[in-house]
Amino acid sequence: MSESESAIETTSSKVPEIVYTYETHMWDKLPEIQNNAVSGAKMLKEFQNMCNNYNSALTKFASELHKCNDQFQKYANGAFKKVDQNYFGIKIGQNKPDEKKKEPKDQIIPLQDSVEAMLSGLQNISSLVEERVLVIVHDVIEPLDMYLKHNLDQNNDNFEKAKEMLHDLHEQRIKHNECKLQFQNCNVTCE
Repeated sequence: MSESESAIETTSSKVPEIVYTYETHMWDKLPEIQNNAVSGAKMLKEFQNMCNNYNSALTKFASELHKCNDQFQKYANGAFKKVDQNYFGIKIGQNKPDEKKKEPKDQIIPLQDSVEAMLSGLQNISSLVEERVLVIVHDVIEPLDMYLKHNLDQNNDNFEKAKEMLHDLHEQRIKHNECKLQFQNCNVTCE
């Protein structure tokens, strides 16, 4: 065993292992435990609300992007039919050599192709956003809804049972103390 391993072993053996049990340490702390459970559930509920609001914002963004895209697409389809496509051209990319003349030639892309590329890009963006919305719904919101419902129901049931048990315990202690007093009184009278 190396020196560092023995140091870790002696350090870890010095730490006393404390095991808390409900019967010994926490039975009288039920209100505090319940308050912590309730505050944890509230925090999860707020996280759920934030996820729902985020999802709603993404859904609205994708929807508005689709509307803008569709509206411009309708306009562009009508406008490009009326305009000579060679009139609006822009030079982009690198020069391509002319195969016949072996000289560079500028690549001309009509405006319609540029606009269609932009519209296609916007459509892709809105599709990606819609996919993310579905991922958020299926991977975060729905499991969180199920967990919260199950957790809250289970906690409420458990806390009701615990209250009943504590009530029974309290009554049994009272009866025990009464029996003790009767026994002590009986011993005093018998002597």
